Amino acid sequence: MADFIYGKSYDLIHRPDYRHLLKHIEESNLRTGVLLYCPQLYIGRLDRKLFPRAFTGNKVIHSFINQIIQERKSENGVGQSIYEQLGTQRKSTDHPLTPEEIRSEAMLLTIAGNDTTSTTLCAALFYLGKNLHAYEKLAAEIRSKLRVVDEIGQDKTLRNCHYLHSCIYESLRMSPPVGSSMWREVGPGGTSIDGEFIPCGYGVGTGIYSIHHNAEYFPRPHDFIPERWLSEKDGFICKEQADIASAAYIPFSAGTRACLGRHLAITELLSTIAALILLYDFRISHTENGELGCGHALGRHGRTNPGEFQLYDRVTSGKKGPILQLRSRKGN
Repeated sequence: MADFIYGKSYDLIHRPDYRHLLKHIEESNLRTGVLLYCPQLYIGRLDRKLFPRAFTGNKVIHSFINQIIQERKSENGVGQSIYEQLGTQRKSTDHPLTPEEIRSEAMLLTIAGNDTTSTTLCAALFYLGKNLHAYEKLAAEIRSKLRVVDEIGQDKTLRNCHYLHSCIYESLRMSPPVGSSMWREVGPGGTSIDGEFIPCGYGVGTGIYSIHHNAEYFPRPHDFIPERWLSEKDGFICKEQADIASAAYIPFSAGTRACLGRHLAITELLSTIAALILLYDFRISHTENGELGCGHALGRHGRTNPGEFQLYDRVTSGKKGPILQLRSRKGN
């Protein structure tokens, strides 16, 4: 995301210098998530005492963002990165964005663009590793349409990998990376929801996770079924049920506050999973670490499904796993 936002790559795959930022992002998000539900903790800066590591992590992230911004300023270049585009934008007042506003937007894009996509990728690999029939069906589709990784992105082939899309959609349904409530404030005059009157000024919301696991919208909601997103001929449900499911499917939220980067995220996921399938055969590790990310029979309420990738609300999501075993496919 640094390459996309700032036009500069930090190559975390091959260089360990900045990998600590991922840990700091998760720790910082934990504090932010709690403050969303209980902003009173900000009074007297009680949040610093409750989440000292999160506060430290937040400072590290801010320092990293400031470093990038200073580097870009010193280069005096005009490019097509998101950061440079923000610098040319004007608000409704016809004044340019202030440095602090640009920094704030850059911070949001860095965290939201990285964390949510990585969570969905982990979830998709978990579900493919746990569901052999889905893995084999996906591998057959991708390997029949693409021969080598270099072909990814050259034409519209990925658009026609319908089962690949379905696997991503189903992963986002079962483990939405932002699964908590998207709060809205009740307007003047109040409103009634399910027979209960909600006064003006109150916040209301329904968790995306709970909507995605409602059997009325998604039959067998706790099972990974990519076929539910295919056509009526090939899919698991009829067209009427598919329409209901589509209306209830909101991993990127909806309306004017829907995620601006959703198309980029889907493109990243399509390309990454397709490349993995072409390059490797993989499975969930057969070691004791293979259970990482699973629910357990003796787990807390809502965490007993061994076939569900476990997420932890941090505004975005905290996660552990999965651990995979990979075998290279020669010649790809």
